[in-house]
Amino acid sequence: MSEYHWYTLGDGRRVFRKAPKPSPHRSDLSRPYIRADGMDAVWNPVDGNHYESRSQYERAVKQAGCEIVGDDKGHWEKAGARDTEPKGVKEDIVQAWQQLSS
Repeated sequence: MSEYHWYTLGDGRRVFRKAPKPSPHRSDLSRPYIRADGMDAVWNPVDGNHYESRSQYERAVKQAGCEIVGDDKGHWEKAGARDTEPKGVKEDIVQAWQQLSS
């Protein structure tokens, strides 16, 4: 027996359609997040060494009594997510440029 489901379209309309059958090889469980240990060589300012292993780098930082804060997820951001410039900045720059020119 086929299963039917309600789907919401982008413009707010709802349609009742036949749902595709799930693959017999696909589990209902979510996939695990796997973080590779390898990385581009990074310089550790604490001990002056270069590391290409994330676990060795983190271990060296911890042994030195330091802590890694923040992360670099710039490449994971959605398109347009960086368009959060405060309002009025462009006008302030134009006004400052005009004051400087006069």
